[in-house]
Amino acid sequence: MEFINNILDFLSKEMNEPVAFSGFQESWFHYLSLVLVVIAIIFLTKMFKHANQKQTKSIILVIGVILIGFEIYKQIIFSYSNDWHYRWYAFPFQFCSTVMFASLVVGLSKNKQLNETMISFLATFSLFAGIAVMFYPGDVFVDTIGINIQTMVHHGLMAALGVSLIFSKKVSLSAETLFKGLLPMAFFWMVAILLNGIVNNYYPNIGVFNMFLINPRYHTSLPILSMIQPKVSAPVFQMIYLLGITFVSYITFNLFVGMYKMKKWFVPALKTKKQNI
Repeated sequence: MEFINNILDFLSKEMNEPVAFSGFQESWFHYLSLVLVVIAIIFLTKMFKHANQKQTKSIILVIGVILIGFEIYKQIIFSYSNDWHYRWYAFPFQFCSTVMFASLVVGLSKNKQLNETMISFLATFSLFAGIAVMFYPGDVFVDTIGINIQTMVHHGLMAALGVSLIFSKKVSLSAETLFKGLLPMAFFWMVAILLNGIVNNYYPNIGVFNMFLINPRYHTSLPILSMIQPKVSAPVFQMIYLLGITFVSYITFNLFVGMYKMKKWFVPALKTKKQNI
């Protein structure tokens, strides 16, 4: 037991809490994470371009297993630092946690239609969540080295996976992909509402339990939605959340579809110009 505690002590070592988009000394960890995400996008795009359906499923499964491994690590560290009492606010069913479940489904399911909807989810809703955290980390950074690594690996892989699925055309570059992805998104959303309701009614004293940050017992910290929540009923707020996530996911998806199309037009034009010279 002492050996395990020594390992956990090592993994719990502290660092200066990173800051986003500031001076290099304060933000080097964030900048390094962004560079690694770009490298991961290039690497995964090349892999997906040469991958058949079975290989694509395997790549996504491996990513899912990596994310789950880091999530287990995070849960252990959070509990260890709290005298082995579980922190219910860290229960792994936030919006960003859904990438783990979607990746497992893609990797293990033999249902082609189910796989397509989950891959569409990864290229739209999951992509938005990953990009949003990578560029606006907010309060995800802490002073624990291992947790900072975990959160950047998790959200970085979400972003890299979604972008590479678009750049490799593993999904349709049309609104059809968003509509397919909306199906699992709505399912995860309903599960979050159900879990919040069960805990509120049957386990109200276990601590903060706010899945998807839409539990009516708590004031949400989500931008814009935090201003809307006090003015509407809980069901209306939860529906606005789903519609808002759908809207921003569609914008994010189209942003990277546009980048892909620009590259497709720009690279041949550049080659032609060089040949003429």
